[in-house]
Amino acid sequence: MAGAADFVEKAVHMLENGKMAVWVPYLPPYISILNQWMEPNEIVASDTPWAVAWYADRRSLWRPDTVERFNEFHDSGLSVAPSMEFI
Repeated sequence: MAGAADFVEKAVHMLENGKMAVWVPYLPPYISILNQWMEPNEIVASDTPWAVAWYADRRSLWRPDTVERFNEFHDSGLSVAPSMEFI
């Protein structure tokens, strides 16, 4: 049980010093707004596609890593919503 006590002590120390990390690294209420902004048949590109799919109930793909891939995605004929990045 010493391991758990050490963890709690360190966590309290980090909270007191303002160094505690926030997890999850995105804000679900803001992501869920995409449900209203997007049509159900649209697809969005995101750096957190699993969060968009879960919280906004919309299809999402990984954000393209190059301009060429973005152009392929855009030119594919799919109904594409604006690319979103949640940092």
